[in-house]
Amino acid sequence: MCDNKADCDEKVEEPTREDDWPKFLFFNYIQILTIYGLYLGVTKASFLTSLFCGFLIGLGVIGVTAGAHRLWAHRSYTATNSLKIFLMLCHTLVGQGSIYEWVKYHRLHHEQFCTHNDPYNPTKGFIYTHVYCFIRKPTPEQEELANKIDMSDLEQDSVVMFQKRYYWILYALIMVILPLYVPLKFWHETFICTAFIVVWMRHGLILHLSWLIYSASTVLGLKKGERYPLDTNAIFLIKKKFWLQYHYLVPWDYQTGEFGNYGVDYVSKFIRVCAALDYASDLRMIDSSGVKNALEACFKTKKNIKDCLLEENLSSSVPKDHYLRPSKFYNAS
Repeated sequence: MCDNKADCDEKVEEPTREDDWPKFLFFNYIQILTIYGLYLGVTKASFLTSLFCGFLIGLGVIGVTAGAHRLWAHRSYTATNSLKIFLMLCHTLVGQGSIYEWVKYHRLHHEQFCTHNDPYNPTKGFIYTHVYCFIRKPTPEQEELANKIDMSDLEQDSVVMFQKRYYWILYALIMVILPLYVPLKFWHETFICTAFIVVWMRHGLILHLSWLIYSASTVLGLKKGERYPLDTNAIFLIKKKFWLQYHYLVPWDYQTGEFGNYGVDYVSKFIRVCAALDYASDLRMIDSSGVKNALEACFKTKKNIKDCLLEENLSSSVPKDHYLRPSKFYNAS
């Protein structure tokens, strides 16, 4: 739902974005190295090496989703410094730039959703949103709008600013050196297998997973004219949902998964475990009755539905320890 924005399915003329050739070449090399890493993982590498690679990918996904997306971009919960440091390190494993830059352009994406100033404009289709937008430079207008995004909360966050200041040092240490060291030291994996699987293949796979945060909306979200999943032949392959519309109305709900689910994904469960251990607090969400109250308030007061949902969240009767019995607040079926 593109509230007060151009319709998601309306084709709008987008200013030309210049190709970023260093990124283009780098990402192409990453894809080639990833394919060879997959080959080595199947034919030569130790099972422990592939398992370690999968473990690091899981940590990277947590860094992008629970960290950059849900915590820092949308403030969907509060984290202790210990949890912030852990999430910052996990995010560095992805190798997609600093949290600060990631959040800035993600907030721009929400602010300019489905317009030509949206850096990840889903109206351009899956391939553009998944790949092309990351190998092209922002337009001058996009850069100007991005620089106007309120980032004061992150500028006061010492963990985020530490990563921003020392990003390339952290990148070399956490993204490359430590992942290389572990298989070589503890189970004597060959250097070639370690480099191609734990560094390059992991980098390639986790980039695709992080890009799906934007491109999944073109696949899993219902489009104009589709009211139910059965309205599209995609029902034979995937189940489309109102997840996309919900996320852009209520981006601060910590249970909204990045890949079309709600409350049952392992990132939401990770956040609930952190809350139970007192590493996270103030988990923001809204239940079905809250949504109904917000819709009623929107109808009566003529306020923007986003404002009504936010006001309902602030006055919500959902207990603060709801994460101890989450099945009451979402449909897990």
